[in-house]
Amino acid sequence: MLVILAMVATAAAYTSSIQLPRIRYEQRQYIQSAANRIGDYYRVNAWALSQGTSFPLSNDQLLTNAGINKKFNIQLCVSQQQFLGAYKIPYYNIWVWVPHGGGGKPAVCGTNSFTPNSVTDYDEYSGAIAQQSLFLATEKTMRDLGANLVTAFEAAQQSGGVHNVDVDYFKPYGCDGDNGAGPLGCAESWTNASEMSLGDWVGSSSLYHRNAWGQELQLDNTTPVANDQEPPYTIYIRSELPGGSYLEEEFAEPIG
Repeated sequence: MLVILAMVATAAAYTSSIQLPRIRYEQRQYIQSAANRIGDYYRVNAWALSQGTSFPLSNDQLLTNAGINKKFNIQLCVSQQQFLGAYKIPYYNIWVWVPHGGGGKPAVCGTNSFTPNSVTDYDEYSGAIAQQSLFLATEKTMRDLGANLVTAFEAAQQSGGVHNVDVDYFKPYGCDGDNGAGPLGCAESWTNASEMSLGDWVGSSSLYHRNAWGQELQLDNTTPVANDQEPPYTIYIRSELPGGSYLEEEFAEPIG
């Protein structure tokens, strides 16, 4: 009997030694996948997640919305609101982990810190990654739109065979004076891009209606924001950013 018990104990220990590395591997893969899913969800919903001064979802809601099935007693915590760059774009850091199977000292979350202690299977996603990517994409969209408007302005100047720098093709005739001759709408205050008839001048206008967060870009082609009184005439494009600040770009009539 003692021999049999010893054999059973040995077999159990051997089985455990095989299963434990496999379970640890599955836990690591699970946590990495969860962090990736949170990142994907964050990027798509970055605007909504930036509203208010605290993270708008509970832990369970975040796991559900990100499509994460709860396994291995998964835990997560979210930092207090942080701010990115000069425009102070809000974001949150999110940690996910699996408690250590052998007990030990549990992980500790601070207001913007994570101390794993005995926990070895954990990962972090920073919302700053999404916000930085979306900011750069928005900046590119605005600059592409501006470059296309300048190119269209130059083509309009040349269309009659006379390069007349005194005509403002960034605005239509009768808009804040009679020196305009372009097809764009008259924006005497900041006006949504979808209302500016961009398609009449730069082709696929819907490409430039919104920033990377899904919010409308706005344009202004009259004083006091833009210069529509003397050459070089200008037009402004702006984008609201999460947190309420604005990114603005100025584009000028090509002269010379």
